[in-house]
Amino acid sequence: MRNRLTILLLTIAFVLSLSACTTNQAEPPFEVTFIDVGQGDAALVECDGEYMLIDVGVNTKASSEAIRELLLDKGVYELKYLVISHWHEDHYGGLRQKPNALQNITSIDKLLCNQDPYTKNNLGDVLSVISEITNEIIVPDVGDESYKLGGASIDVIDVCADQGNDSLVLLIKYGKTRFLFTGDIVEKAHSRVASALREMSDTLKTGENLIKMPHHGGFNADPSLPSGASDNSLATLVDASYAKYFVISVGKDNSYGHPHSETLDIISQALDTDVPGLNRSPYFFRTDNCGNVTFTSNGKAITPVN
Repeated sequence: MRNRLTILLLTIAFVLSLSACTTNQAEPPFEVTFIDVGQGDAALVECDGEYMLIDVGVNTKASSEAIRELLLDKGVYELKYLVISHWHEDHYGGLRQKPNALQNITSIDKLLCNQDPYTKNNLGDVLSVISEITNEIIVPDVGDESYKLGGASIDVIDVCADQGNDSLVLLIKYGKTRFLFTGDIVEKAHSRVASALREMSDTLKTGENLIKMPHHGGFNADPSLPSGASDNSLATLVDASYAKYFVISVGKDNSYGHPHSETLDIISQALDTDVPGLNRSPYFFRTDNCGNVTFTSNGKAITPVN
C-alpha cells in the first residue's frame, strides 16, 4: 500500500512539473505584430511588458475588430504610446468605428504624431475618443532624446507635415535589431529619411533590420530622379535601411494597385532574389496574403513567427 502511495505521489509531482514547464515558458522580450487591417496600417510593438500601437487601421468594422481582438488576446489594456504616423483616415480610422479599435484600452501615457490633431478640422469625433484615454499629445522633434519602451529605444527620424503623405518616421532599436516604421512617406521624405539613415550606416550594417515599406507598397518616387528601379528615391531609402526583412501593410484587391510592381522590383533587388507579387519569400511579407505578421527579437536576430 505504501509503495502504491509513493508511486502515486511521484506521478503527481512529475505531471505538475511538466505543467509548470509548459505554463512558465519565457515570453519573447521584443515582439511586433503587423495587423491585417486591410488598406491601412496598424502594428503592435511589445517590449518587456510595455506596449506601443503604431496607427489604428481604417474606418471599417473588420479593421477595428482585428485590432481589438489582438489587444484582448494579449491582455493589453494600457498603452505606453499610441502613434499616429499622420492624420489620414487609413491610419487613424479605427478611432471612428463604434465600438472603436481602442474600446478596451483604459489609458495611454502619450500620443505621438507628426501634427497637432487640434489644428485639423475633421477630427472632432476622434479627439473625443483620444481625450478620454490620454492627456499628453506630443509632436516630437527630430533629434529628441530617444523614447523608451522596456529595453527598446525609439528614435524620431522624420516628423515633417508639409506634404500630404509626410509621416512620423520612427526607428525602434532593440539590441542589434532595428525596425523602421515609415508611415506613408513619398518622394522628398524618402530622401530625407535615407540621408538620416546613412549617417548611422555603420550601426545599421551590424545586426538585422526590418522596414515597413512606405505607403502600402506604392511606388511614389521623386520624379526628378531617374526612373530605373535601382536608382530612385524609394530604392535609395531601401538601400540606406540595410533591411533584411520587408513588410507591406496592404488590402487585398485594393483599388490603388498596391503594392506596385516597381516596389516589388526594388525589394527583389535588395534581397537579390525574385519576389513574386502574390507570394512571400522568407524575408518578404504582405498582410493581404499572410494576415497578421509577427516578428520577435532577442536583440541579436529577428525571427518571423508566422
